[in-house]
Amino acid sequence: MFIIVKHVDILYKPVGNGITSPLYGSIDNEMYIIKTINGPEGNIVLVNEFVCYHIAKLLNLPIPDIELALIDETTNINAEVWDTEDFSEKCFGLAFCSKYVKNASPLEISLFSITEDLRILISNLVLFDHFICNKDRNKGNLLTTNKSICVIDHSHAFDIGSLWNSVELRRRMTEENCFSSDIMDKNFYYYEDFKDLGLLDMIYLNQAKDNLKEKITEKNLREIIDKIPKEWESDIEKLNSLFDYLKFRLENIDAFVSVILSHLY
Repeated sequence: MFIIVKHVDILYKPVGNGITSPLYGSIDNEMYIIKTINGPEGNIVLVNEFVCYHIAKLLNLPIPDIELALIDETTNINAEVWDTEDFSEKCFGLAFCSKYVKNASPLEISLFSITEDLRILISNLVLFDHFICNKDRNKGNLLTTNKSICVIDHSHAFDIGSLWNSVELRRRMTEENCFSSDIMDKNFYYYEDFKDLGLLDMIYLNQAKDNLKEKITEKNLREIIDKIPKEWESDIEKLNSLFDYLKFRLENIDAFVSVILSHLY
């Protein structure tokens, strides 16, 4: 996995929502949502976004393309950005940049026709959320545009988002954690509708499980972890604990299918 670093040409203004204080910016005349280094939630959120993006791509989930790009003294930074309390020269450096999704709005799943493709997508998405322990699937990060679905914003993955460390991740590598219904409970805003519409059944969830087991391997998890920019995280023990945590969840993917199928709202 070879990473090309680009340059942020312009920072326009804050997005206006999200505790990670994302910014609108442009790279090569294309609009991006940009999360800077040394932001209010720290650099772990950039690690989370990077890892989850690459896992989502392996699973063929509809996620916007990303760039890693430098913000520096040659970036044209508007006054609206400088005026925010979360931005200063400490934010100069390598940023996580997600391509802006035009004309997007929160997903209204009831407006979609129930097709095989939709069942496959939703089953893959919900199992993905369980694999990365994402308890923050909501109307701000599941979007639709032109009848297409788009998933964004995984800064709060791995159970505790920006707060994880080696001790906390290893403490969560238990059978009890795998069979917890916490993800189903926290993500009820969409998951309840998915259940009511019959989008999460045994056939499609087992297909999603087989797809994940085929696409996600220890080898490519290690490759993703090894490509995390050192500017964001250089603690080898911490990175190894993230690999071990994901490996553990991969080994227990059957438990997540059981939880999804048995959960009642």
